[in-house]
Amino acid sequence: MAEDLLLATDAGVVTVRSDAGKWDVTSSSLAGWSVTDVAVSPSGRAFAGTRGDGVWTSDDAGETWQRPNRGRKGPGKVQCVTVDPHNPERVYLGGPMKVITGYGGTSEMQAAVDRGELDGTPACDFSLVQGLFPEWLENDSIVPLYWWDIPISQEWLDALGATQPPNIFDIVSATQEQQDAFQVGEAAEDFIRMFILSDDTPPEILQAWRAAFKATVASPEFVEKAAVAGLNAGYGDPADLEPLLKRAESFTSEGRDFIKYLYGLD
Repeated sequence: MAEDLLLATDAGVVTVRSDAGKWDVTSSSLAGWSVTDVAVSPSGRAFAGTRGDGVWTSDDAGETWQRPNRGRKGPGKVQCVTVDPHNPERVYLGGPMKVITGYGGTSEMQAAVDRGELDGTPACDFSLVQGLFPEWLENDSIVPLYWWDIPISQEWLDALGATQPPNIFDIVSATQEQQDAFQVGEAAEDFIRMFILSDDTPPEILQAWRAAFKATVASPEFVEKAAVAGLNAGYGDPADLEPLLKRAESFTSEGRDFIKYLYGLD
């Protein structure tokens, strides 16, 4: 019985046929693209990862190929393609990732994505995208890859036309200490806008500052203006930060080095 195989090459996809122990090249496609990997789902749909144009799909055994992102160019290099063995409707793409630091906040990172400087961002708040980049939703320009802390809201998924992606640690291999370091780092980011007083500040002054901050972020005027800017601001109690720092003190070099890498501190 004849069997067709799709092979990834630097000159595109090559289809070879095995029949009675003999192999023959029957066709080639995606000429001009360096193809890194090919995967085929149980339904027969083929996925080809490329260096420079994301992933292409084929529903006719590699005879023709289409960009799944409504014909638009894909997000850069794809080094490997894998069909989820538990959900054949989900396909994982692997590519080189580099942590970029130096942007001033969520809005700056999203603007960098919009300019094409970044292929992705961990800061993609629904309300902020609605206000600043509604065309991302209209053009299906963004795809959720994974979540951590809490799943993506159904409102967000409906706007994207997407299903709930996996938790980051369902697709990334990490030791328990690395996972703990990640969680500590993410929780500490909730306190990213810190105001620090000297150690000799009188207790009554300290309490007055804390009460003032709590009242400010809870005031209707502040909440309204923050919502206009697409910000979800709240009060971070130092009592909640202290156990995170204590937890980090127990990390070995593995956990500490992992936090440094995540936040560009190497």
